[in-house]
Amino acid sequence: QMQTLRKWLTDYIEHAFRGVTLNGGTSIYRAESIDDYGNPAEDELDRTAERIDWRRVAKADLLKRNWALHHLDTDGFRYYTPAIMTMMIDDENRSS
Repeated sequence: QMQTLRKWLTDYIEHAFRGVTLNGGTSIYRAESIDDYGNPAEDELDRTAERIDWRRVAKADLLKRNWALHHLDTDGFRYYTPAIMTMMIDDENRSS
């Protein structure tokens, strides 16, 4: 039953955030660079960051950059929120 609930919630999140893109907002990599007061490696990752489909954002990248969330603008926050929510309900990532 818990697996059914997780599936329902994942589907609900995907439906609610369908079509959401980064739309010129701050990427998680740019936000990490801001948090570091400038980070050329993160700035380079920003150039090729996924901006169209939040489901393709690497979960490991989100986990590694948790402090960067404070530096996202509204478009960035809206874009990464469903990725974070679905990651949190996934059993494999819950302990992270």
